[in-house]
Amino acid sequence: MQIGQVVERMKGWIRERDGCHSIAATSMHGIVEAQHDPSFKEILNATDLVVPDGMPLVWLGRHQGHLLRRRVYGPDLLLAFCEESVKKGYRHFFYGGEPGVAERLGASLKARFPELNVVGTCSPPFRQLSAKEDEEMIGMIGRAAPDVLWVGLGAPKQERWMHEHKGRLRVPVLVGVGAAFDMLSGRRKQAPRPIREHGLEWFFRLPKRVPNPSLAETFGSFNLRSSPAFQFKGTPYRLALLCFVVSICRVCVSKWESEQFKWKNLGPKGWFSASWQSL
Repeated sequence: MQIGQVVERMKGWIRERDGCHSIAATSMHGIVEAQHDPSFKEILNATDLVVPDGMPLVWLGRHQGHLLRRRVYGPDLLLAFCEESVKKGYRHFFYGGEPGVAERLGASLKARFPELNVVGTCSPPFRQLSAKEDEEMIGMIGRAAPDVLWVGLGAPKQERWMHEHKGRLRVPVLVGVGAAFDMLSGRRKQAPRPIREHGLEWFFRLPKRVPNPSLAETFGSFNLRSSPAFQFKGTPYRLALLCFVVSICRVCVSKWESEQFKWKNLGPKGWFSASWQSL
């Protein structure tokens, strides 16, 4: 399922208003969490729609024979639905993020889509809410009467929150989009699209400064094993370098998988040509 299909599903739920439905944009972190926590696995299985937010899940899906051209990236899903909302007049509520982030997100989206109908924002405290506070929060959302409640609490907290409150909210659609709140509010910088689409976003998020005095000294030596970056303090960067090489290999085959290229039909020349076009 791709972003356009998810948007259509959301529109259908809003139109039918036959209950509260939830969507989880899940990355590999959420899947690993579900493997280690049976209760969280049950929550994901009970979610109406779970979509791949991370490229590793797209690669796994392609490997199993599913034609997934792109991931359902949380910020892109949010923007796509907001663009559709301008035509339909849907009502949006943003719940999550650090103090002030939900408000900045609402203002940012209003600046991009002036006719967007934002009916409420709330950044709850990170601690567990008391029963009274929780009831007040539900009442506030109910009075706002949104068509879509965007939840940005981070995985697995947002999926648990949606599961626990699904039966108490009169909202057609709940969507957990995690870091989209930080990305679209301007709190955190997004990686360029080519980097995101080829699974290299983790590399963009690495610290800008390495704990070594000079990259030239680190990578200029032929004896890598004796280089400072390959000692104990540089272990994360050694691992990052390995992951980078693996990711580049994935870039070379991603286009073949998405367009259902067959290895046996590509000779050496076709292999090189397809690799170059993927880059």
